[in-house]
Amino acid sequence: MMQVDASVTGGNSGGSVFNARGEAVGMVSFGKGAFNQAVPIARVLEVVDRIRRSAFASPAG
Repeated sequence: MMQVDASVTGGNSGGSVFNARGEAVGMVSFGKGAFNQAVPIARVLEVVDRIRRSAFASPAG
């Protein structure tokens, strides 16, 4: 997890976190006051890849 200083409100979960260069660096997880958390983009991409591989490996049902 990474702490972000951007404002996070209800409904922001799953939103992208960008750096000053406009690169996606994370995905909003939750926020409460100044304690706002995001999942680093490398972890997000790792999970997406795992889901894709398992979806293609599973027989259609």
